[in-house]
Amino acid sequence: MSGLKKNDDNLTSYVIGIILILSVSIVPLICRLNSVPVSDVEHSLLRSSTAIYDIFSYSKSICLCVLAAVLVIFFALDILTQTSPAKPNLKKPQFILIGVYVALAVISAVFSKYKPVSFNGISERYEGLWVLLSYVVLFLFSQIFINKKRNLYFILIGFFLSALLIGGIGMMQFFGKDIFKNAFAIKIIVGKYYGKIKGLNVKFDSAYSTLYNPNCLGLYSAMLSPFFLAITFFAPLKSLLKYISIPFSVIMLINLIGSDSLGGLLGFAVAMFVMAAVFVSDVFFNKKYKVKPVLYCSIFIGVILAVLVGFLFVYTNFISNNKLVPILNSAFNLSGKTEYFYKDLSIKDNKAFITTQDGTITLSYNNEEKNVELFDIDGKKIEPSNIQDVTENEAGKLYNFDYVKGINANCQINCTDDVITLSAGGKSFLFSPLEDGNLAVLSKKYQMAKSEADIKSIGFKNLQYFASGRGYIWSRSIPVALKFLIIGSGPDTFAFEFPQNDIFGKVRILGSPEIIVDKPHSFYLQSAVNTGDISLVALLAIFLYYIYTSFKSILKKNGFKAVKIAALTGVCGYLCAAIATDSVVSVAPVFWVLLGMGFAVDEL
Repeated sequence: MSGLKKNDDNLTSYVIGIILILSVSIVPLICRLNSVPVSDVEHSLLRSSTAIYDIFSYSKSICLCVLAAVLVIFFALDILTQTSPAKPNLKKPQFILIGVYVALAVISAVFSKYKPVSFNGISERYEGLWVLLSYVVLFLFSQIFINKKRNLYFILIGFFLSALLIGGIGMMQFFGKDIFKNAFAIKIIVGKYYGKIKGLNVKFDSAYSTLYNPNCLGLYSAMLSPFFLAITFFAPLKSLLKYISIPFSVIMLINLIGSDSLGGLLGFAVAMFVMAAVFVSDVFFNKKYKVKPVLYCSIFIGVILAVLVGFLFVYTNFISNNKLVPILNSAFNLSGKTEYFYKDLSIKDNKAFITTQDGTITLSYNNEEKNVELFDIDGKKIEPSNIQDVTENEAGKLYNFDYVKGINANCQINCTDDVITLSAGGKSFLFSPLEDGNLAVLSKKYQMAKSEADIKSIGFKNLQYFASGRGYIWSRSIPVALKFLIIGSGPDTFAFEFPQNDIFGKVRILGSPEIIVDKPHSFYLQSAVNTGDISLVALLAIFLYYIYTSFKSILKKNGFKAVKIAALTGVCGYLCAAIATDSVVSVAPVFWVLLGMGFAVDEL
């Protein structure tokens, strides 16, 4: 049995099944505008505001935690009242390994320097300890629940419903019908804030459904597109499940392409390789395997899908403004050319040089006279339209410049004894006059910026621009991850450990001195920093153990072969896409239920 010695059909069993379906299909769908207070530690170190407007993550995290708590309560009452003698078999390797992960996550949260965030999560993500524990609950209870054929098909309803809802919205966005621009949908999402705000500030050129951003939809699609394709290819000819999966395969492929996520495409490609490897191994291992009927049917359906994918490829690259080529150029950017307006920042003595697309801004400050000595673009001096004395908070001067060619905006230079703020082109550069008359660069929280030579970095020396700046982020994140061998920084606290005072690197690679790098764009680096390197090893051991046991089960057991292959390829697609994508509350619940289902179905 999968995790249980026995599981009778009682109320708890039905509750488990319903909650698992809700976690897979409804939680990722939730979008609700909330004004969420920022914790004191986050405000003091990262944020300027005391509250954040959130649409995609906060409500999902609350709902997920409530569902997980209900699961635990019902199951505990079930055991206490001895309604069912079912008990989890905790000796299974996946249970032991997940126990190690949970223990390290809890220890990391308890001993974290950022406790409010480590338990509740950082703004706009909300993947603190309570959410991580909720993932584990879903993982465990999906194994507890799926111990018979009926329960397996019941959970499959959740995946089909999820693809219909999430994938349907993503497909609408792909074809230019974004619900976040629909007045009725906006009214529901905004709720009590309707009429108080002008609209939703959600601006993506790619499909994102309700999953926070296009990369999240790519991660989701990399998991579910091979899942449905595997059922389509490997389910028996007489199975209704086979034919129901065909349109869902198409929906998820459209979402995959519409997300413009190279990580998602890479995950899908790896999943397809796994699927092919499983098929070939199964043919050779099981010599009595009826190859021809399955092969002919797979070729027929594959041709149909290939035609659809070919059409979507042509549409995406030739009809829809040739989107794939710019995406590939961005991913494998070795030249350092970006679309960001700001290109570089440097300091020499009392002068700051800000390189832009339209020229180099030079700012020099006279520390003795306490005024701006020079402000020019490519040698052309820009005179202020007016200069005001500032007495509010701290005495100083405010230089106003009318529309400046080369910045293409009005700009201001605000000077006090301690800080010089240049606001131009929607960004603010902060400098501090030193006693020797030179200038120093400050972060948005007035920390002295370090030179790039003083920032710890490992790897990606000439690949800083790789994958939309991931080369830069990963090179700074690896040294951080190596600091936390046993105990991590705390769940969802990566942003506090990343060198946010690397202002020079941020301007050069990410185009902004203000940007907060709050995630490493890699599930594995994220885990290593937040819950420790050993916790990452425990997770990797779970994943590898599942791949091994699943592959063995597919070759040796004939039952539920299509679902087994579907779960395996879906998990592999997610794990590969997660190399370049973080775990998020919008997608992770689906993965953990799928992984639990994979373990369970392999034992049926």
